[in-house]
Amino acid sequence: LDEVKPAASIEVEGLCCPLPQKKKKKILAKLSMDDILQINGVQYNFRFDLKAWCERNGHCYLGPIETYESKTIFIQKG
Repeated sequence: LDEVKPAASIEVEGLCCPLPQKKKKKILAKLSMDDILQINGVQYNFRFDLKAWCERNGHCYLGPIETYESKTIFIQKG
């Protein structure tokens, strides 16, 4: 994941449901096929919801990068 070049990124830290989902859908709708979206500030439970959502909607869940300060998830538009 160190070589991933996202086409767009969003910040969802501190947002309550359903705002992270709405932001994600809005940005993905604007991206081209195979573009990568970087989602910053992902809370633990949202990660699992996001993985399942990607599987249901034909997107590729590329996974997280976790550091002490933040959690970042990458998904590729399918």
